[in-house]
Amino acid sequence: MSRGAKHGSHTRLPRATRVVEQALGQICSAAVLHVLANGELICNEAFGVCTPDGEAVTTDSLFDLASLTKLFVGSALLVLHDQRRIALNDSIALVLPEFAGLDQRRSQVTYRHLLTHTSGLPAHVNFRDELGASA
Repeated sequence: MSRGAKHGSHTRLPRATRVVEQALGQICSAAVLHVLANGELICNEAFGVCTPDGEAVTTDSLFDLASLTKLFVGSALLVLHDQRRIALNDSIALVLPEFAGLDQRRSQVTYRHLLTHTSGLPAHVNFRDELGASA
C-alpha cells in the first residue's frame, strides 16, 4: 500500500482527508479520521500503515493512548510557557522533585527534553524497582 493510500467510506470531508494524507510519512505513519456530526457519520477513513512495510491501518485500528495525550500535554506545556510560568529549559525536578528518582540523570531532564524525546532516558522504567517496592 502506498503511504497515501486509504481505506474506508463516508468521505464528505475531502480537505480534511487531504491534510491527513499529506501528513503521512512526515508527521505520522498512520491515522484514522472518524467524524460524526449530529449523530451522522460523515467521514470514516483509515490512512497509512501500522509499521514500515506493515499492514494497512483500518477504520477499526487501535492506537496507543499516549499518542493522543501528547497533543494535550504538549499544548498545555506550551500555554504555560507562553504565560511565562515555565521555561522549556527548566528541570522537571524543580516542579516535581519525585521525578528525579533513583536515576541522577533525571534531575537534568527539562521540558524541552521531554517534548522532543531527547532526555536520553530509557524508554521503559520498572516503577516497582524505581520506588523500591518489594516483589
